[in-house]
Amino acid sequence: MKVKLFISLTLMILCVCQHGTAQESNTNLNVIEIGQGMTEPEAIANARSIAMEQVSSVFISNSTELINNSDRFGKLVTEEAGIITSAEKVISKVFPRDRHVIVMKFEISLDKLRSAIQAFGTNMTVDLNQFTIKIKRQVLEEKNEMRVVGDLTGILHEPMQLSFDYEIISGSPQSTDAESKKWKIPLTAVAKTNDNIDLCAEFFINTMKSISIAAEEVNNYKTLNKTYFPVYINYIGNQYSYYLRKDITCRALISFQENWEFYTRLFEVKSGLDASYGNGNLWNYTKIYKDQNAKDLPDGEDIYKFNGNRIWNNNITYLGFNFLTKNQNAAVYRWDDERPMSQIEKMTGYTIKPLGIVSYYYIGGYVVKYENGHGYVVAPFDIGNMNWEEATKACKELIIGGVSGWDLPSEAEISSINLTLFQRGITGFRPEAYWTNQQNSGSGNCFPKAATLLKGPVICPYVVSFNFGWGSTLAITKDQTCHVRPIRRF
Repeated sequence: MKVKLFISLTLMILCVCQHGTAQESNTNLNVIEIGQGMTEPEAIANARSIAMEQVSSVFISNSTELINNSDRFGKLVTEEAGIITSAEKVISKVFPRDRHVIVMKFEISLDKLRSAIQAFGTNMTVDLNQFTIKIKRQVLEEKNEMRVVGDLTGILHEPMQLSFDYEIISGSPQSTDAESKKWKIPLTAVAKTNDNIDLCAEFFINTMKSISIAAEEVNNYKTLNKTYFPVYINYIGNQYSYYLRKDITCRALISFQENWEFYTRLFEVKSGLDASYGNGNLWNYTKIYKDQNAKDLPDGEDIYKFNGNRIWNNNITYLGFNFLTKNQNAAVYRWDDERPMSQIEKMTGYTIKPLGIVSYYYIGGYVVKYENGHGYVVAPFDIGNMNWEEATKACKELIIGGVSGWDLPSEAEISSINLTLFQRGITGFRPEAYWTNQQNSGSGNCFPKAATLLKGPVICPYVVSFNFGWGSTLAITKDQTCHVRPIRRF
């Protein structure tokens, strides 16, 4: 799995226009885009292209015809077309494997987009009815928020694995038998942050800022009694408050938080005789503090800090992150190395080093299998809990990393996900049942809605589910609900 992978991907979030001419014109859209490339210009070019593709898919009828026509679509993206009226760099970083990642803010004119479409002389149209624009803007904001956060956590997956250096501390040997033939040596591995943690923190904070609901919009949400989710971030003594729209977006962030132990446990210990990996039990599990600056916190509730990075409320009333900066202790692992005296006499002493990147992010997901350019990835987060028909439909409509083509995994694929990711502590799977795409030959009674009860028993086909808590499959009727974690084959 240690293979170099690269994809130029982008993701986009449509923001409410708030300043200058964007506020005066309801047909100008502010678009936040994250682009990747081997160079910064390549990342910017990809950001422009995907931003235009996303806007086109929402505001242009028969947009698929346009997007698939590379000549016509390419003309819309150019500076000469003038549809993208401004481009502003928000933040730019170089990530592992020399990937340039940039957050861009574009302003896109729907008036100019409509004029360009009309010039093509096709049956495509751009509806500029102000009520339609408002509705489409709101729907697109919510969909894109989920995609942005999902991609953000994937982008940070590799640099987070490089964010820790390690120290090994050995205690005095202790005899474990009366003859002093067997001994145990207490060992402690300390994970300490390096410069990469600041790279991740700064990129995370700037991206969250760019997609956050504006303060004025939060007040509108409160007035309309609409749900929104505060996200509080602490970093180098500063507190940041941002606001998200969707529960599923928070679930994606929780999956990222739950990778913390995986990120800090990536070490190899050598004794001079042999090597071991990621040993020990995690210590420093503590409740730390109440964020006094988080004004929306319910009275009497604390934020919990897990290993210096994880602050969260199980009910998703709010989420919190406490990013460390370099040269801080992030995690402590302790265990006893038990050996006979014959081995201890041959040991040369303990050394520890980072393992580096062992899990890769590629075309929107974490790599499960990659061989000769083919394989599959799994989405970085669950997309919900639903019945099988709903799950199949949700996968087909999903876009992560700027790509579609997601599907439910087969029984063999989800078993590999269990071994490759879940058992190593990656991606925040629940120890519960997940859908596969594998229908069973049997059938059973459904649990019909009340309106159908008078019509007699309803028979549903069985589908294979996989329970990560048991590590095994179970056939259940497809009308029941399970978690959904899509995969994408390539």
